[in-house]
Amino acid sequence: MPGTVRIEVCTVRFRSLPLAVAALLVTAAGAPAAESPRRCAAIKAKAAGGLVAASLACDAKVTRRGKGTTSACLLGARTRFERLFAKAERKGTCGVPGDVATIGDYVAAFVAGTAGVLFPAGSPDAARRCAAKKMQRSGAYGRGRLACWARSFASGSAVESRCFAGSASKLVAGFTAAEVKPGCATGGDVSTIEAALNVFIDPIASLLGPTSTTTTTTVVSTSTTSSRPGGGPTTTIAGGPPTSTTTLPLPISFSADVQPIFTQNCALSGCHAGPSPKEDLDLTAGQSFSHLVDVASHQCAQFKRVEPGAPGASYIIFKLLGPPQLCFSGDRMPEDAAPLPSADRTTIQTWIAEGAPNN
Repeated sequence: MPGTVRIEVCTVRFRSLPLAVAALLVTAAGAPAAESPRRCAAIKAKAAGGLVAASLACDAKVTRRGKGTTSACLLGARTRFERLFAKAERKGTCGVPGDVATIGDYVAAFVAGTAGVLFPAGSPDAARRCAAKKMQRSGAYGRGRLACWARSFASGSAVESRCFAGSASKLVAGFTAAEVKPGCATGGDVSTIEAALNVFIDPIASLLGPTSTTTTTTVVSTSTTSSRPGGGPTTTIAGGPPTSTTTLPLPISFSADVQPIFTQNCALSGCHAGPSPKEDLDLTAGQSFSHLVDVASHQCAQFKRVEPGAPGASYIIFKLLGPPQLCFSGDRMPEDAAPLPSADRTTIQTWIAEGAPNN
């Protein structure tokens, strides 16, 4: 029948459209209401990935040239990102209210830190080209990983490990190519950067997820033996399976979900409790929040212990994961004990990503 033919043709054309346009067409066509939050989350995840890539590209451009500023470039990237978030929400609110500012500021803080690590102050001009390439490849990795999350949100299924692995392999290839010529300010740092990117990116997915989010951490390195952050030696192969998977509902409660983790593992005699807690960090109930949120770290002064909305810029996450990290001092926490279970680490990361509320 003519009506049937028209529906079939529309379906074929729809599949070839970009995700953002497809989401709007489905909503306009009267798609089931349950699909709207998933598609909105997918659009926002891709927008966040675009902001990561564009922001690091801004830093790469200025680093390569050795002159100019990133202000106008970063403003343009942020404006495009905010426009896409607004577009996603025109058919109804989705995600966490105010997440455009939370995620935008989170990306800005992390990008600035990453650029500083790849081209440290005092690096020679000869290292600019290499650092710029690494910044661009790091941004592309962030965009690719969030695109994997977007696909997962849109389909309502788990993230395909081969999607993550594809982005990771390109990151390895890009860093390897950048280091072929001598003169790089940093070397052999792909695993460190990838681990930091994962800790930074996955909480964004947790914040944007339509209901609950499965957070998967996969570290791929150029060698077959690496050290998984927060754990002992492990063997990882490019394109291999995820190392851990945790599913958490949203939102996270500090008093009910986070504090019990501190009480059991950290607020112990001789550690982070008592009249003289280590590093003046008291993690007992009733004291921990004021000692963590917006408080500068003693060991890594450029980072706060907890930066609301930014797990990737919160020193407590670095300490729980252990080295390698962008900024780290002392021992992995908990000291002289097994690493926290991945579910506990994800709980803390997600609470921070949600703005670290005292709830």
